[in-house]
Amino acid sequence: MITPSSIIQHIGTINYAYFETYSLFRNTAYTNSKKLVEQEIEVLLKKGRLIPLEREEKERYDYLQSLLPIEYQLLALDEYTPFQDKVARVEVGTSLAMELDCILSTIMPPPVAYAACIPIYRDVMVFYDAANCMVGKLYVCFECAFMATSKTHSFHVGHELFGMLGRYLQKLGHPLQMT
Repeated sequence: MITPSSIIQHIGTINYAYFETYSLFRNTAYTNSKKLVEQEIEVLLKKGRLIPLEREEKERYDYLQSLLPIEYQLLALDEYTPFQDKVARVEVGTSLAMELDCILSTIMPPPVAYAACIPIYRDVMVFYDAANCMVGKLYVCFECAFMATSKTHSFHVGHELFGMLGRYLQKLGHPLQMT
């Protein structure tokens, strides 16, 4: 399992040329998309009350239902969602990439308590090699101070590191509400 002290070691083992950051489940794009999904579900429900749905319509209904409530699912991990916006691209070797390395290499004491909520990963960093192939991801939940590198590798790093990482992502353009 990845621990807070090994975050930079994990990222450091990734041979990447650049990374992109994504914001998930926010702003009007998310609200409008979610509203459209809910409207389509309602249309299919009404139709299904009058006549049996065709097989394709049932499949579409099941798919749409699987999206809601999308923010509480781990869909953001390893799957595409229509509710994500690309925020920034940072090339390795730039001052912004070096700043991220400094943040992730900051030694922090282990967190005292763990959050009791389910992480909602609204911010994602996707690392790519020179051939534009994805070589790693780092998911962030600012509500409970969790990070994950996959569905099976998550860890709590504490709020001090998250403050630094949050300010960094705001600098890149992420719509975070930092206190």
